Amino acid sequence: YAKNRGIDAIIGGSGFCGIQDKCYQKLAFTMDTSLPSEEIGLPPYFKGERQKFYSYEFEEPSILTNDLPIKNQYVHDREEVGFGIDVDLSKLQRITEKKWSFS
Repeated sequence: YAKNRGIDAIIGGSGFCGIQDKCYQKLAFTMDTSLPSEEIGLPPYFKGERQKFYSYEFEEPSILTNDLPIKNQYVHDREEVGFGIDVDLSKLQRITEKKWSFS
């Protein structure tokens, strides 16, 4: 829509666990544009100059086993079914709070 009307547009968004982030990256590949899709991936938020605003107790916030590769500050797409979301269950368990209730 934006291209047909001569409007420059980008897609961006960052979810805490990497799932939303990857979905936005995959959507950005459907756009015919030379603009970047915001800052790429979660590292700029958790390891860059914004680190003071974000905290995380593990080595990195993504729980995916197949984040898209980043080379020379550009994200690279790969052939996957749908959005290609593959969750590492051990990483998911680290951040999941288990609650039990008995009646």
